[in-house]
Amino acid sequence: MKMVWLRFLVLSLFMVLLSARGIPDPPPGARLKFTVGVEGIVYCKSCKLPGYIANIGMSPIPGATAILRCRTNITNAISVPIKTNSEGYFLFQTSQLTSFTSSNCRVYVPNSPLSKCNVPVYPGPRGSNMLKFERAFTVNNGIEYLYSSGAFVFQPKKGLRCP
Repeated sequence: MKMVWLRFLVLSLFMVLLSARGIPDPPPGARLKFTVGVEGIVYCKSCKLPGYIANIGMSPIPGATAILRCRTNITNAISVPIKTNSEGYFLFQTSQLTSFTSSNCRVYVPNSPLSKCNVPVYPGPRGSNMLKFERAFTVNNGIEYLYSSGAFVFQPKKGLRCP
């Protein structure tokens, strides 16, 4: 009986929080679908490549592989790769992550596809970015929670020219 009461309390609190965020209540009897989105961007610092952004001095890196890894223990883990688009942007969208919390997940960009712009600057070699909650919004029959992993930045090796 105690678990039933706790579950009711948690679900009630969850619905109040969703309403407070401006997300409408689901129709009576509807089963909500939850999805998670994780977005980020990959840049090359100091190189004037296609899509160069002068005010930040960086260019997007298309075709870089970003990897979303979530783990609570050895048996409960997931790793999902995705390529950046022509603007260096990536977006993971999945319902497989609903058993994880954002603190269980990290995004990695292990290397740059540009051989002359492949030294990791931020978050550094072997680095990863923590996920930051951005917003929740309704999609189809459910709610998507969007997180940002921020930017990943590479630069040329010292002495090498930009591609």
